[in-house]
Amino acid sequence: MKKGAESEQLTKRLETLKSIFQKGGEYSFLNTLEKEHSSSLNENDYRKRYLDLKDKVQVIKKSKHQTTDQLFEDFKIAAEKRDSEAKKQIHKLKLEIDKLNHNNDLIKGSIKSNGSVDVDRITKGIQSKIEEEHRFETNQIKIGLQEQIETKDTTIVELQKERDEYKAQIESLQKEVGKYQLDAQTITSTTTQNQNLLLEKFEQERASWRKTLDDAVAKAEDKLQVWHAKYTKLEREKQNLESNLEQLNKTLAAKQTSIVSLSKEYEELKKEKSSTNTSNQELIDKYQEKEHEFVRYKEVSKLNIEKLQKCITDLQEKAATLSKEELTKSKNEYDALLAESEGHRVREFEEFSNVQQELLVDIEKYKNQLKELQFQNDSQAKHLSLYKLLTSITLNFISEDKCEFILQTDNEKKIVGQLSIETDDITFTPALIQNCKVTDFLESTIDFSKKEAILFILNLLENITNDTKK
Repeated sequence: MKKGAESEQLTKRLETLKSIFQKGGEYSFLNTLEKEHSSSLNENDYRKRYLDLKDKVQVIKKSKHQTTDQLFEDFKIAAEKRDSEAKKQIHKLKLEIDKLNHNNDLIKGSIKSNGSVDVDRITKGIQSKIEEEHRFETNQIKIGLQEQIETKDTTIVELQKERDEYKAQIESLQKEVGKYQLDAQTITSTTTQNQNLLLEKFEQERASWRKTLDDAVAKAEDKLQVWHAKYTKLEREKQNLESNLEQLNKTLAAKQTSIVSLSKEYEELKKEKSSTNTSNQELIDKYQEKEHEFVRYKEVSKLNIEKLQKCITDLQEKAATLSKEELTKSKNEYDALLAESEGHRVREFEEFSNVQQELLVDIEKYKNQLKELQFQNDSQAKHLSLYKLLTSITLNFISEDKCEFILQTDNEKKIVGQLSIETDDITFTPALIQNCKVTDFLESTIDFSKKEAILFILNLLENITNDTKK
């Protein structure tokens, strides 16, 4: 009866533990975890993190199921062991009963034969022996059950500690998610600052371009004024030269008329001398005087004519430089320069407007590129983290075609070398091999094609997972 009551109590206690794990461990605990994280992980940007967290929760659930099943398996084994021990005890008691029956038969025989046997003493001795054996067996069963209960209590405490550890991990994940949110806010703030800097730079460049345009227009206007003053001066000089040329032409015509008159007078005097051989001395003197005067006048006239011809030549050369075509050309150049200045100002303003539009488009393009680069950086960082987690490989690039290769596991095994990447081939030069077996594969430089890269990685992993050392 006592054994049955103790077994029933143990069964009830195990049922209670089972209900605690099923209700509190499986549903309430998991629901609490999901409620705690549903508010902070409901954004699309952290959906992947939420799925990872959910997978970890599923692992916790699976672990709890496995632990509960193991408890029931231990209970089943203990029950079978208890039943086998009970059967042994029953068999032993049957043997004792057979022995007692045999002794009773002997006692009854001795009583019938009026033998001197103390039946009460023998009966009490047998009963006390049976009670002692029963108490001993009961105590042994109690001790076994108490040990099982203590084992189950220890298991429960360990499960509670494990649950607290998982809860701490979840809180750590919450902090990590908050860190990611803070990083996202920092990136957004940095993007806004960069945009403001670009706009400020654009405004400064626009003001500089406007100032350059105004300076160019002012210089063009000053140049036009200088050209206009030169043109006016050339017009006045041309008019003065034309007036002087006309005056010189008149003077030359008068001189030529005087020369013709003197020539006629000289011819008349010559005829008069030839016709009259008997001219008086007065006429001869007059003739000689006129002749000398004519010669002197002729020389002076010749000098005046040469001087006038030189002046006319100079005036013609200078007039040639200031011909109507040149004046028209200068005027056309002035008009063209004026039109070009206005057109240049309009074109520069149009170019400035186009540049402004292009800069606005570039700013928008840079914003999109910044977002795309941020997304690519996040994606590449996740890919690198996943690659390092799956392969335990870290790559640190030294240049475009060289990088440091590190393969390291948690048990302090490490392979370090340098990868040289060419067009079709890759060269691996080992530098450090720590706590690994040094095989022929790692003793010297290794050359392999890009198609054989997977075989190279597999050989390295095989070497680093080998526990023997050379």
